[in-house]
Amino acid sequence: MSLKTTYILVLLSAILLAGPLGLIAGTAGTDTDCSRAVSTAEMMHCATRVYQEADAELNRVYRQLTTELNGRRKVQLQASQRAWLAFRDKNAVFAAGVAEDGSIAPLLETAELTTMTKARTEQLRAYLKKADTSETTRGTDCPREENQQNN
Repeated sequence: MSLKTTYILVLLSAILLAGPLGLIAGTAGTDTDCSRAVSTAEMMHCATRVYQEADAELNRVYRQLTTELNGRRKVQLQASQRAWLAFRDKNAVFAAGVAEDGSIAPLLETAELTTMTKARTEQLRAYLKKADTSETTRGTDCPREENQQNN
């Protein structure tokens, strides 16, 4: 079995297991039971929903972080996010390339978009936590200012 075939099988297995393991969430009220998705169309529908939910969460965390930053840091975040989005999209196309335009390629691309989007969300959450921490500690421990005022 070639490496490419093995890669496709592993990705498909992960996607198929995602429903029964509860990793495909938020599908209540739809006509597709993602835990029983078998066809490529059903899996694509479910994968798209999961990606949309991950993207919405990324946008929520990103907006929250931008409100915590100002000036140069905010501009840096905006530039890095634009660059990351371009990288994510191109990387997902590359990852799906193992299917060589087969019917499973869009599913592989969406799965990669979701994986990367969730990872970026966690990264932004970590930055947000640091921003919150620096805001709460800023100005509370300033021995230089105290020394200057006492002199």
